[in-house]
Order: sequence, then C-alpha cells, then structure tokens
Amino acid sequence: RSPHNVNYHKISVNHDLNRYQFLLTLVHELAHLKTFETYKNRVRPHGKEWKACFREMMDPFLNESVFPADLLVPVKQYMQNPSSSTSTTAFLKAMRAHDGPKDYFTLDELPMDSLFRIHNGVVFRKVEKLRKRYKCIRLDNKRIYVVSPLMKVVPVEA
Repeated sequence: RSPHNVNYHKISVNHDLNRYQFLLTLVHELAHLKTFETYKNRVRPHGKEWKACFREMMDPFLNESVFPADLLVPVKQYMQNPSSSTSTTAFLKAMRAHDGPKDYFTLDELPMDSLFRIHNGVVFRKVEKLRKRYKCIRLDNKRIYVVSPLMKVVPVEA
C-alpha cells in the first residue's frame, strides 16, 4: 500500500504461497513500490511503467537456477506482458504443482452438484461448467457466482 495518511509503504504477501509464487508476488509488489517512488500517483498501478519495472526486476531470476524448467517457460511468457494477476488456469496449475503435499481440493476436482465451503465459511453448490469457470449457487442467499476451477474448497456433506 502506498503511504496515504502514513509515512511508509506496506507490502504484504500471503503466507501459503510456494517459493516460486512468493518470489513472483514479492517482486510484483516491490515493482509497485519502485514505480510509486519514481512516478507517485501519476501512472496506472499496472500500467506500462510498472510493467517495465517489474520485467527489469524479475530479469535476474528468469533462469533455471531459480525456476525449475517446467515453470521457467510459463513465467517467461507471463513476464512478456505481466498483468495484475497470475491466476490464469494454466499458470496457476503449473505453479501449484510445486506446492508440496496437497491438503486441499480444487473446485474442478469435485463432482457436479457437490456442496463446498470456501475460506470464509460460505457454502455453495457446484451447478454447471461454463467455458472456463463453474456456475455456483450460494446456498444462504441463492445468488449465482462464477468461480475459478482452481479455487481451493472444502467439500461439504449434503
């Protein structure tokens, strides 16, 4: 976070990332800091200035001594035009292959019509496969949500 109403920046990174996601996320956030220090609020958060800074800061890491071969290609492809998120299905699947022992399910792994709970305790029903995502119904208010197949979920018994 940029220093609005305070005299310092604040960077936070999720605790559950593997080492490769952590590195990519940390450098992503440090590029925001460097871009802010250079341009203040005069540029877009994920604009061309940030992209150039992010690419420059990641360049020393784009080799097989840092990233395993199966990740190096997708990371290099992502860095050609980095975006605010790395959560495309293929990229996230490649990254999650390096998570270590898996202690979660993804929505994609559950059968259709399953009930599942997400991180905040809200329960949904998996209803229909759309092009890339799943249509799900939130049980407490019957609203429809479109959910990534890679969302971490907890199965719930009916």
